[in-house]
Amino acid sequence: MNDINTSKLKAVSSENILVYLAFLSVFLHYAVTAIAIAALGLFVLIKSETRKYVFAKKSHLLLSVFCLITIVTALFYKNYLGVICSIAFYLLILIFYFVKSIITEHMLERSLSLCCKVVIPLSLAVAVEKCLHISNDNYRCKLWFFNANYMAALFASIALFCVYKIINNSEQIWLYFVSFAASVIAMYLSGSMFSFIELLVGVCLLLILRKKYIILAAFLFITFLGLVVLYFCPEIFPRILKASQQTGKRIDIWYTSMELIKQRPLFGQGFLTYFHNANQNPDIYQTTHSHNFALEPLLCFGIVGTIFIILMLWLYLKKLIKCKEYFNNDKVTSLVLSLCCAVLIHSTTDLTLMWLQTGLLYVLIMASVGIDERKLEKGGRQSSADD
Repeated sequence: MNDINTSKLKAVSSENILVYLAFLSVFLHYAVTAIAIAALGLFVLIKSETRKYVFAKKSHLLLSVFCLITIVTALFYKNYLGVICSIAFYLLILIFYFVKSIITEHMLERSLSLCCKVVIPLSLAVAVEKCLHISNDNYRCKLWFFNANYMAALFASIALFCVYKIINNSEQIWLYFVSFAASVIAMYLSGSMFSFIELLVGVCLLLILRKKYIILAAFLFITFLGLVVLYFCPEIFPRILKASQQTGKRIDIWYTSMELIKQRPLFGQGFLTYFHNANQNPDIYQTTHSHNFALEPLLCFGIVGTIFIILMLWLYLKKLIKCKEYFNNDKVTSLVLSLCCAVLIHSTTDLTLMWLQTGLLYVLIMASVGIDERKLEKGGRQSSADD
């Protein structure tokens, strides 16, 4: 079975709808997103065609062993929330395999358009939330995203999608300008400083990869003007005045994480090891994770688990880069690379990818590499036939 898209599965349209619903669930309450992840992941396991396809993947063996190790480790240390996270991670990667096997360029474009349209009323809801707390200058909007930083990261991704749509001459281009502005406003109301750096990195890289240098220059000029205004009027963004305080908290979290890594260097204690230890020790700064992408895998999975993570990422990036180099029209891989790099930059100070809504969105976008991957496989088969 080479891929599900060519195996003449029945009810392909219904599977497409599942993908659209998965994208839509990202914007709903995180409980709904959790249900969507569980339902779609179980669908992949129950349906024989998808199950055979997933189990045939070399990386699935790595995934299975990794999740088994993290579940056993979490159970040993009575980190029961970590067990749930291991199962959720497994289901998310199953969704990744499934979407990668069926997604088309048309599906991706429609999904991105859906995201950009939904964000407008969502931003209005954020504005209403801010109005309800207008007397509190330090209030950070979060809606139903559990945490303001998670919400900001989601809006930063949608703003990047808007830029993607604009530079690719999409219809109703005005809509994407409105969506971009709405996303930026929602990010501002969240009070997340680093989400703007994430957006800056993502947009700049996307424009560079797509060789849109004039637009890049204009974007950087506007960014420069914004920084000048912010320098002279820092009260516009109140949290900047507390930057040193926030940095101090991050350093405390990183120091604690490194001490915890020394205690369990081989296997860690499973997902959310920091949170598990913070609940047991009131002297530890209370938060959910280490706030750094380099520390988190070592803290949660140890050296052994981190090796599995690196291998899985290497297999993915190897194919992604190959697709990027093979095709002249590389807009899909450019979007994926831009999003990955933007999230990676944000993950130096916060792990917004470790959440249901943001995690599912990133998985869905990363799976779009399947569009070019299937073209690459067909090209290889065609070349073999010609030989």
